[in-house]
Amino acid sequence: RWDMFAPYPMTEDGWYVIPGILKNGTEVDLFRQGKKVIWQKPDLVSKTYGNDRWRKYMLNIWLRDNADYRLYYGQYLCRKWNRDHFGGQQLDRFKIYYMLEETLPNYQPPKVEKVVLWEHYCFEYPPELDSNAS
Repeated sequence: RWDMFAPYPMTEDGWYVIPGILKNGTEVDLFRQGKKVIWQKPDLVSKTYGNDRWRKYMLNIWLRDNADYRLYYGQYLCRKWNRDHFGGQQLDRFKIYYMLEETLPNYQPPKVEKVVLWEHYCFEYPPELDSNAS
């Protein structure tokens, strides 16, 4: 359908960066299977998703109406990583960032904003963040 392109095409796009901190202090990118964290836009953002279902899921958790699902995704990331890693290599915490890229008019370079969608602790919250701590 033509209305996808005109008269008001989408002006927002983006990609995910999910830096995680392991128990030994090492930083890994959970969205890139534990590789080094890279903030630059991937050459092909569509290739960062495992398949169309994951692409749809990740694009949906970006939406404010689906913010409640970020907790479940966070729990999934902890389970998935820690199932295969032990001791200091276990995932302690991470943040989910959406690198929001806004297309500007008149061929201006895009504006990129680092948006924190979620902060997750796999084991327990530090005392300064835990409202139940004595």
